[in-house]
Amino acid sequence: MVNCNAGGDCNGGDPYGVYEYAFNHGIPEDSCYNYVAKNPAVENCSPIEICMDCSPPPPPANQTETCVAVDKFKTWKVSEFGGVWGADAMKKALYNDGPIACGMDVTEKFVAYSGGIYSE
Repeated sequence: MVNCNAGGDCNGGDPYGVYEYAFNHGIPEDSCYNYVAKNPAVENCSPIEICMDCSPPPPPANQTETCVAVDKFKTWKVSEFGGVWGADAMKKALYNDGPIACGMDVTEKFVAYSGGIYSE
């Protein structure tokens, strides 16, 4: 996801982009590319950045000299996605559709948050 800039990078992002990418392209099986907690040197979404197989020893982060792109691999897709706003809409989505992802733009007032549904 980070290599294709689908929803952001290690500096932040938006889960909507992740679900949009999963809907349109699918997310490769986690054995395709292990998470390294680092932005790639170039976010070009090339085949080797999507799924690779490496010969031992594994290369250092952001290097692929002992790796080759894998053409056929399992992907996971979402069947639908969208946005919901407000507590009642979130409750309805949870009841009707299951888990939802939430994000918020945190401000200085959030520091004083003490419980319940946050609103500003």
